[in-house]
Amino acid sequence: MKVGIMEIRNVESFLKITELGQFSKAAEALGYAQSTVTAQIHQLEEDLGAPLFARSNTSVKLTEFGRAFLPLARKMHNLSAQMSAMAAKQEDVSGDLRIGCIESLYYSGFLNLLPDFARRFPKVTLEFFTSSSMELHQMLLDNRVDLILGLVQPIDYSQLEVVFQSACDVVFAAGLGNPLAGKTDVSLEEIAAQPLIMTEEVSIYHQELHRLFTKEGLKLTHRFRMQSSRAIKELARAMNGVCFLPRYALQKDVDRGRLAVLDTAFPTMTTEVVSVMRKEDWHSPQMRAVVSMFRDGGWLLPRAPEEDKSTER
Repeated sequence: MKVGIMEIRNVESFLKITELGQFSKAAEALGYAQSTVTAQIHQLEEDLGAPLFARSNTSVKLTEFGRAFLPLARKMHNLSAQMSAMAAKQEDVSGDLRIGCIESLYYSGFLNLLPDFARRFPKVTLEFFTSSSMELHQMLLDNRVDLILGLVQPIDYSQLEVVFQSACDVVFAAGLGNPLAGKTDVSLEEIAAQPLIMTEEVSIYHQELHRLFTKEGLKLTHRFRMQSSRAIKELARAMNGVCFLPRYALQKDVDRGRLAVLDTAFPTMTTEVVSVMRKEDWHSPQMRAVVSMFRDGGWLLPRAPEEDKSTER
């Protein structure tokens, strides 16, 4: 295949169709007429000598040849973007970046980074998608997002590259009227007796908490289970219940006297905040800029000092 400007555009259209699943949606996203996209794919298929899509009235699916061509098409896209960006200055960096982010991180210092980023990179558009960490990892593998920011998962990372990683505490917090608020050395048994407001079961810290309760022979029961960290915090405050969330998601509410972090008699649990991209993808200028923002912004709260919970006071 002769690779020129037109052929690269054909490849871009092919990638957009695989992402959106329809010629019409791809044409709209790329700013083309649908007939143009159809002609581009016909030309690409003619160049390659094989059909890329199995078409129906409602959708298109990749053929076996199309699935084999997809990784090469992504490499061609990355190479083309890399060549275009070689001489770009910071103020000239442009393009879109799709970022998947768990909802709890919006309540850290993360959002405070974006105004400065917008001033430094006025031509870069960041589009955010919110879901659970597990679903975000799958969205990344499916090429529905370019970069994710979430919690580390017990999955195979062989196709992925971790570009940012930071430990964070996961703590119990309660409404100020809860009898455990202000108490020292709170036991797991005491927490188990309180009205618990939990995250969804796919949450990594829900799973860790379940393991902790099981290890101690306790049953993890909850009054409510929610996807939204904000809703969990509001309900814990309103009903003086207990929740279990990353410290970064709770700190503003603690500082404002809305919730109290419980002083527990057992060690604080920790997890990892990670930013992940696909290994095969090129580190575009906008990608590097966002990763640098994650690494240098100081937006995650420092972890609490370690305390020895193994002996009696």
